[in-house]
Amino acid sequence: MRTAHFLRAVAALPTNPYPASTFSVGYVYLSATPHSNVSRCAAQAAPKGKGKPETSQIAGLRFAHGHDEQKAICTIERDEIYTTLHKGACYRFDLTMNNFCGGEVSGVKDVTPQELNTVLSRLESVVQTVRFDSK
Repeated sequence: MRTAHFLRAVAALPTNPYPASTFSVGYVYLSATPHSNVSRCAAQAAPKGKGKPETSQIAGLRFAHGHDEQKAICTIERDEIYTTLHKGACYRFDLTMNNFCGGEVSGVKDVTPQELNTVLSRLESVVQTVRFDSK
């Protein structure tokens, strides 16, 4: 059975913090899957083929946490996935960072792991603001 995800919100970094690098953009996506349960919700964050996701505490909420990376025609996407179940719905936050390769051709430097971690911290700060209505 395939479960439907409903996109609820998208937020992007307002500016590229490293314009002289191969970093291109960072996004936070929020989607929700109604009629879920703990195991299906956590499975959305599970690293493909690598078992169970980790658990993280953010803003007082427990999240399953995993990640995914994709490379296609020199575009690299890193996706940090956080899921939590609330009132029967699975809320999923994708913190996505994209960069391109070929800096030697375009004259920019490759984005460093430290710079990507700084961007990830900025995206995680958005998730830190999550609050669920108690009603």
